Amino acid sequence: MLRLHRITYNDKGTKRKVMYEGSLGGMIVPHGDPDDSTSSDT
Repeated sequence: MLRLHRITYNDKGTKRKVMYEGSLGGMIVPHGDPDDSTSSDT
């Protein structure tokens, strides 16, 4: 899990808030060959 807290950036000397708290629990990864001609979707 990835957790981010108090994300800011410097805008010409001014600290700008982007996000207070965020998290990413997982990733969606497609499996299989998208060019597979045996797919039933064709």
